Amino acid sequence: MKLLRILAWLIVPFIMIFISWKRLGRVARIGGAIWAGLVLLIIVIPPEENPDTSATAKTEAEVSQEKTPKVEKAVAVVDTKTENTDDKKAKEEANLKAKTDAAAKKANQKEVLAFEKSVYALEERVCRQL
Repeated sequence: MKLLRILAWLIVPFIMIFISWKRLGRVARIGGAIWAGLVLLIIVIPPEENPDTSATAKTEAEVSQEKTPKVEKAVAVVDTKTENTDDKKAKEEANLKAKTDAAAKKANQKEVLAFEKSVYALEERVCRQL
């Protein structure tokens, strides 16, 4: 009978704690509640899934076996005009983002200050009533 109780406490403690609550001492209640909570968390939280690395290993092996064409000389053509315009656009976007972030930060600071003032005023009213 004791073996069944031990197995029940190990497997389904969240049921056993309700069945034997009145018979348990204070320390046993606390321990049982903690154990039941841990088991419930283990059941509810899904385990991490490991990605299947065997598929990528196969594709890497196949790619390495394929013959790649030989290129004697490679010539790179760089268009500096499009790079300059892209850089300018990126800088403008970064400046715009920085300005909007600063404006949002100031707006949040004003809201926090207004909230703090209202809480302080409420606190003063409560202290006056006491």
